[in-house]
Amino acid sequence: MARKSLQQTQKKSVAGSWRNPAGAASAVLLAATAVIPIIISPSGEDAFRLPKELAFRAVASLLIVAGAFAATAPNIDWAKIRLARREIVLAGLILFWTAATTLTSTNRSLSAWSFVTVVASVIIFLASLFASASVPVLWVDLLLIAASINSVFVSLQEFGVWNPFAFPPDLEPHMKSSAFIGNPNDVGAYLVVPGLAAVVAAVAAVNRRRWFYVLLALVIGGGLIASGTRTALMAYAAGLIVFALVRRPRHTAIALAVFTVIAIGLVVSRPGSRSAVRSVRDMVAQRRFDILLSDRLPAFLSAWEMARSHPLVGVGPGCFKYNYMEYRIALQSKYPPEWVRGRYHQNFAEVHNDHLQVLAETGIPGYCLLLASVLVLAGLDRRSRQESEGNRNLKEAFARDLRLPLACVFFLLAMAQFPLEVAAPRFVFLTAAGLCIGWQRDA
Repeated sequence: MARKSLQQTQKKSVAGSWRNPAGAASAVLLAATAVIPIIISPSGEDAFRLPKELAFRAVASLLIVAGAFAATAPNIDWAKIRLARREIVLAGLILFWTAATTLTSTNRSLSAWSFVTVVASVIIFLASLFASASVPVLWVDLLLIAASINSVFVSLQEFGVWNPFAFPPDLEPHMKSSAFIGNPNDVGAYLVVPGLAAVVAAVAAVNRRRWFYVLLALVIGGGLIASGTRTALMAYAAGLIVFALVRRPRHTAIALAVFTVIAIGLVVSRPGSRSAVRSVRDMVAQRRFDILLSDRLPAFLSAWEMARSHPLVGVGPGCFKYNYMEYRIALQSKYPPEWVRGRYHQNFAEVHNDHLQVLAETGIPGYCLLLASVLVLAGLDRRSRQESEGNRNLKEAFARDLRLPLACVFFLLAMAQFPLEVAAPRFVFLTAAGLCIGWQRDA
């Protein structure tokens, strides 16, 4: 009889959790964390990015429904809303300025689609923040497992063991290392956050769980090496260094040990990396900036010129690609030949630098909002670190230790990548940021 009563209570509890908006949002975030990094459409024209973008927007739509139920619930947690007023105000300003720059855009149709992406991004971030108390540590496990699957696949592809996807025969072999993300650069941009999170989780966890995270950290680190994305590797290294500097010596040793193992793996697996420093020095001496920056300097300069000509509102969200060729041609008369050398026939859809892209598309106010977002993520809790060290709650310890390195990683990665423009890394950054802030406050 007692057992039957207990089972009925458990069933009621589970049913109640599904009717709880925060519990529903948590379930959506958990499912998205597992699905978005691996969802593809093999028969589609865009097999990798588009399915993830559609899934990203579908997740935001589901979270809107959960948010509507939460807003009409009788037991709204006003205290949590007051604590999040800084993030709410910042999100509101981002939405307002994106809407304003959409209205003044050089191509409103393109900007309207980008505005939808920004709205979806704000929804996912705020949902992660407000539902954080209902999101279990399982989120970390799903994040790392999905990243490990992609790491194994990109390693098999890069080293010629197995590639399940068909690519054009004339495509460069390295570009066929797609995992389930799209191309090596996208893979690196996606893996850098789970790679850092695995190290932080290994330090925060205890007993067998710690070794589980150490194993996943090495697997994901191997995937980063296989992707060969220099910016992602440098951002990852910087994130580990920042994390190591703010921890106790014992934890610093763990982080540095993982970094050392991955660095050795990079040198062993890629013998050419040992001459990379000499190659960079030679390219700088010969002023071959086109090779050094993979033909991206004209895109950087074009974005800078767009920002100079539209300093307040930019050319409009998503409109860099619409204006690129006009500004690209004009570079010839403004800059030295070695700066603008490159493939004129190539139309860059993205700047490959989110700092410059946000500046060019939304002007100086938009870029200030981006910097403010990074600073909010990096901010430290008012309580002292001594209090935190005595708290063995894994979520709180993980969140506290990841916030500053995560902000540094994003800032550096965005200098030569575009994580805001690709659904998989964008989703990881947004959910990690929201949960880290929320978990730290929930403790």
